Amino acid sequence: MAYGIKALRKIAFGLEGTSGTPVVASKVWRGKGLLKDDRTREFVDENVGEYVSEGHTYVPKYHAIMTLDETTATFEQLPMLLAACIEDVVAGVQNNGGPYVYQYDVPITAANSIKTYTIEAGDNQRADEMEYSYVNEMSLSGAGGEALMVSATFFGRQATDAEF
Repeated sequence: MAYGIKALRKIAFGLEGTSGTPVVASKVWRGKGLLKDDRTREFVDENVGEYVSEGHTYVPKYHAIMTLDETTATFEQLPMLLAACIEDVVAGVQNNGGPYVYQYDVPITAANSIKTYTIEAGDNQRADEMEYSYVNEMSLSGAGGEALMVSATFFGRQATDAEF
C-alpha cells in the first residue's frame, strides 16, 4: 500500500466561470483540511438462489464535503470564502487611489448570488476533485491582540479522482 508524504498535502481552489463546470484549481489554500466523498450507496437485498449476494448496488445521491480547519483569516483567502457564502464579490473597488475595498451585503429582502469553486485536495499519491462547491458553514473568531481565525465547510456535487 502506498502512503502519501504529509509535507506534500495540498488543497487548491479554482473559481468556476460557469457554476458546476470544473476548472483548474490553482489558488493554494494556506491551511489544512479534509475532502470527504459523501455519496450514498444502497445495497439491494435480493434472493437470487446463491449464498453470496450478486452485489447489486446503486447510488441515489452524489455529494462531497470539504472541511477547512481553523487558520488565520488572510486578505488573500477570506474574500474567496465570503464570495462563496454571502455575495458574488471577487474584485475590490479602489478607495481614492488607496487600498481596495470589498463590500459584502447581507441580504435583507432578496437572496444574493454566490460564486462556486472547483476544489482539489490530496497529496503526492492521489487527489480528489470536487466541483460546484459553495460554503455551507463558516466561522470567524478572534480575540484582542491575536489574529482573526476562520474555518469553513464546503458542500460540492461529487468527489472524483484527479491530479494536481
